[in-house]
Amino acid sequence: MKTVKAFMKKRVITVAPETTIEEIWSLIFKKGIHALPVVDKHNKLLGIISEEDLLSKIYPEYTELITDVNHFDLSNLEDEVKKLRRLTAKNVLNQTVFTCEPEASIFLALSRMLMLQVRQLPVIDKKRIVIGMITKGDLFDYIFKRYLLSS
Repeated sequence: MKTVKAFMKKRVITVAPETTIEEIWSLIFKKGIHALPVVDKHNKLLGIISEEDLLSKIYPEYTELITDVNHFDLSNLEDEVKKLRRLTAKNVLNQTVFTCEPEASIFLALSRMLMLQVRQLPVIDKKRIVIGMITKGDLFDYIFKRYLLSS
């Protein structure tokens, strides 16, 4: 059975806790990635920052919107976006990070991503050192070519 190690990207773009939001935005949007692991100076995983994590800092809580979505005042969102400039990775990171190990089955990794509704998983070793990143796209391509398109 194929493992994550065979498909993970080994060159992972990571950020330090002191990385500015501008730098994070630039990496996420200009590099076309959806999330960045936040690591310490030893490459140990501290958290992750996704597009959703950034947007959640400017957007109201869902519970506030649910009460009356048609009459909710969104006029202050522009000011909230401007406040992001003062933040760094440590202010935004999500400490709940779903990960996998390099020897995990690709189907286990894909199942985990689907169930947890994430696009990627950092691949870590036993010491929580980031050694790779696996995405749904990496696995989707292989699975469809191997099992659906082969004769």
